[in-house]
Amino acid sequence: MERRGFIRSLAVATVPVGLAGCARRNGSADESVLGAVVVANLDDEAHAVEFRVEWDGEVVHESTHRLEERSGRNGASPDRTWPDDPGQFVVSARLRGEEWRSADPADAGYPDCFGVIVEVSGPGRLGMFTSHDEYECSEEAMESRRGTDV
Repeated sequence: MERRGFIRSLAVATVPVGLAGCARRNGSADESVLGAVVVANLDDEAHAVEFRVEWDGEVVHESTHRLEERSGRNGASPDRTWPDDPGQFVVSARLRGEEWRSADPADAGYPDCFGVIVEVSGPGRLGMFTSHDEYECSEEAMESRRGTDV
C-alpha cells in the first residue's frame, strides 16, 4: 500500500477505528506494533507540532516538527526510536502551548498494527487518526519511513 492508501484508510474521527487485521507479530493479546507515523499540516499557517511516544511507561521518543503551511501529506515522519516489536505504548502530540492529544492501542483492543497520523487542520485544531492496516507494520513500510520526510 502506498502512502496515499494509508492516508485514505485513516478514520475520520479522533477515536481509533479498526480497518484491517493482520497476523500478530510475536506479541501477546495486550500488545500492538507501532507502524507508520505521519505528522501533517493542512492549515494555511506554519505550525510546530510536539510529538512523543511512551513505551511501557517510559518516554522513548520526543521531537518537534516544524511544518510549513499547507505541507499537507508531505509532512514529516518522526525518527523511529521505539521498538519494532509488539508492546504497550501511547502516541501523543500537541501544538505548542496546547493540551496533549493521545492515541492508545488499548482503546482499540490492541490491534496487531497501529498506525497514526497527526494532522493540523486549522489554528488550534490538531487531530489524531489511526489505522490498523497490516502493511503499515510491515518491515518494508517501517524501513521506508525510518527518519525520513513523508
